[in-house]
Amino acid sequence: MKPIKTIEQLKKAATNENGDFTDFFILLAGGLVRSSKRILYNPETETFDVYNEIDDSEQDALTVEKLKMETHIVEAIENNCLYQYS
Repeated sequence: MKPIKTIEQLKKAATNENGDFTDFFILLAGGLVRSSKRILYNPETETFDVYNEIDDSEQDALTVEKLKMETHIVEAIENNCLYQYS
């Protein structure tokens, strides 16, 4: 299992023509805890939709900048802590 290392890699992994979300997780506390996310990237609008399984919250139509400001996903990418479930 390899971490997602770039936003471009995340876009590719989270793009699904059928509109289904892709399952990811952020490793926390040195790998002791996972924060599960379901992410969908829409290349037409260049936005992400994120479903946070920990609290059933949703974040819609996030640009890359909003993804950085309103989630921990970009920080997780930068720290090699974001993974896609296989």
